[in-house]
Amino acid sequence: MKRIDPKTFGGPRAYFTAFDYRILARIDNELLLRRQVERQLKLLLLIKSRVVCAASHLTSDFTYQFFRDNVELLRTGSIKPALRIDKDGITDLFEPGKRKSEQEKIKFYTDNIFEIVSWQLEENTEWFRDRFVEELTTDGSVVRKALSGLPVESIDNIASALSKTDVLSREEIGIIAEQLPEDVRPVLLNFRDLLYHISGARVVNSESSLPQENYIDYDFVDLEHGRMRLSDDQILWKLFIELALESFQRRLLPVEMLDLLTFDDILRLRQALMDSGFQDDYDRLVSTAMPQQSKASDALLLDYHQLENIRTRLEKTFKSVFEVELRDFIRGKVIGDAKELCDVTASVALGFAGLIPGLGTFASLASVLKESPALYMNIAQIHRSAKSLSGVHHYLRQRNETIKSSIQKMDIGEKSPMIDMVDMLTSTISERIKL
Repeated sequence: MKRIDPKTFGGPRAYFTAFDYRILARIDNELLLRRQVERQLKLLLLIKSRVVCAASHLTSDFTYQFFRDNVELLRTGSIKPALRIDKDGITDLFEPGKRKSEQEKIKFYTDNIFEIVSWQLEENTEWFRDRFVEELTTDGSVVRKALSGLPVESIDNIASALSKTDVLSREEIGIIAEQLPEDVRPVLLNFRDLLYHISGARVVNSESSLPQENYIDYDFVDLEHGRMRLSDDQILWKLFIELALESFQRRLLPVEMLDLLTFDDILRLRQALMDSGFQDDYDRLVSTAMPQQSKASDALLLDYHQLENIRTRLEKTFKSVFEVELRDFIRGKVIGDAKELCDVTASVALGFAGLIPGLGTFASLASVLKESPALYMNIAQIHRSAKSLSGVHHYLRQRNETIKSSIQKMDIGEKSPMIDMVDMLTSTISERIKL
């Protein structure tokens, strides 16, 4: 197993945290969780050249089953686990007394992980402790405002106690939180987990231009009657895809449509986008829209007003880019091709109408798109019942080969990279539904 020094990383990269057992433990609906994890990862794989997750998060049953179902993510190195430098290998992730019962997981990960990212414990824990204490003691910090239900003396006492620890763990903070009133306890715990993941991203050199990017599971900030957190999936879908399709004056493509793409589809699209330079262009665009003062801010987290200002700047930047890029894009395509891209969501709806018995073309686009994941599953079930098992296997192989061929034939790089993204996503989704 090859070890990678994170200092060698370049380009857009992300630290994925949704496999953390503390997140998994607070969500009761495992099917919903699985869907959320899949969508987040699909988006990150499309817009980031590197995606790293903590190796310690691989041990849960949920994460193990996820990678069993999507082993290509590990085999291809599309997701790289980060392992402490003092750990010899995957076996060390499991407690000595449990290793025998966890042999299936150990063997699976050992057989399918070929590269890991190394990180130093000391650098991580010191920064975590110092910044946790600093945020608690800084007047006007987001977390201090959110803890306004506690007396100032209590907050200072917590900070003082934590500052005296050599190695501050999440467990120690949890013990202190248990002694707090129930209404403020989640603030301290959520901030603990948020800061822990920021620290983890830092030591594997995977910090992004947005300090709160990809941490939407920790929405403890509730200021000005609004909850605001910027994340990759919010930027990509709300500001990027929506604005692109809006520029065509057509229906917006809902994030649920990602459910129709397999991870094999995503990895093919990802490679084409990497070859075209899209990810670097996208990262550069987001970085340009970010105010320099926010990156150098004394406060670790941004408050509601700062986040809203950034969101507004990003929206303006994306709109200006699309105004230019769409003009060049339309000029570079024949009328028929342009119309096909403009009508993709309508084609999606009509494709469903034609496949499902009893559903006529009068069905509205909105209602079809709203139910698209469920309808897609029904289509699959109808198809399976209508064909023999061998016929189904043949169909699936043919379908995947058609999609693969479709992606490979696209003229990536000849158009503007931002439009390449929209073109590839919409075409691939449309192809999968038609098939």
